[in-house]
Formats: sequence, C-alpha cells, structure tokens
Amino acid sequence: MTTFQSDEEAVALASDSEYGLSLSIISSSLDRGLALSKRIPAGFMVLGGLMDLPEELANRPPRA
Repeated sequence: MTTFQSDEEAVALASDSEYGLSLSIISSSLDRGLALSKRIPAGFMVLGGLMDLPEELANRPPRA
C-alpha cells in the first residue's frame, strides 16, 4: 500500500512500473476514485472505501 499527497503523485507512482498492474483505490469519494482510475493503466481495478452507497445498491439482497 502506498500513500500520496496529490492525485498527480498517485498517477505518477502507479504508472512508473514495468509490470502490469492490479489497481485498488480506496477513497471516500466514488467520483474521485473513478476519475483517478481512468488515469492509471491497469488490467484489473477495484474501487472501494468508506462511502455512502445509493439506496438501491445499499439495500440490494446479496446474489445467490
């Protein structure tokens, strides 16, 4: 896990790799996390964190 001071630093850190990336973004803002994910080349991305889900997602029953 790596922390950063700005979105620009996060993009630079994540993009400076000769290997393929699996990207996980933890953010309290879904919009910011999605915008950031679009700027980082990755083969697989997970977005999560402490955020309020829309009611239709928060109350959806789990898949069987």
